[in-house]
Amino acid sequence: MAQHAQVLRRIVAARGRVKPGALVLGVQGLAAVRNLPRLLRMLVRGKINPARTLLGLKTAAAAAARRILG
Repeated sequence: MAQHAQVLRRIVAARGRVKPGALVLGVQGLAAVRNLPRLLRMLVRGKINPARTLLGLKTAAAAAARRILG
């Protein structure tokens, strides 16, 4: 399976929903930090929340997603 799909599945199973910030970090690693203009645009548009991404907060749907995705 492609790395993007694996990371997406792992994030949804762990947190119950897709977190764009975690997805970018999972796929690109620390190389994502080098693209500062893109990160700023995502932050301004509300696509990412660095605090939630780093804390790894779960939603109520996390248990169901984990059960479905195994």
